Amino acid sequence: MGESKLFVYGTLKSNHGNNGLLRHSTLLGKAVTQAKFGLYRNGIPYMVDDEEKVNVIGELYKITDITLARCDGLEGHPDFYTRKKIKVKLGEESHVAWCYINNNIDRRKAIHLDDGEYK
Repeated sequence: MGESKLFVYGTLKSNHGNNGLLRHSTLLGKAVTQAKFGLYRNGIPYMVDDEEKVNVIGELYKITDITLARCDGLEGHPDFYTRKKIKVKLGEESHVAWCYINNNIDRRKAIHLDDGEYK
């Protein structure tokens, strides 16, 4: 069984509604993207990689392939969100992790999260 890392910034984070999908995963800690992205909220959060606005704050998990497949189902990968590898920092350490991106949202109807964190 393979393992990988997943950076989450929205409803998969601790104390959010979909975090139960990660119950068998290892939380490595609070992490931040090395590159800047757009982070929007329109009911649920959306991270976009065609804008460089903020470093996004989230959590880094070590997950199994089974958990990744379950998260793909939740996120509608590849039709709604697209799973991509990005670089994140956990303290001073750099990690490559999967992350869910959606560049197709209507940003005119969404709120940009200027502080980089979905709360």
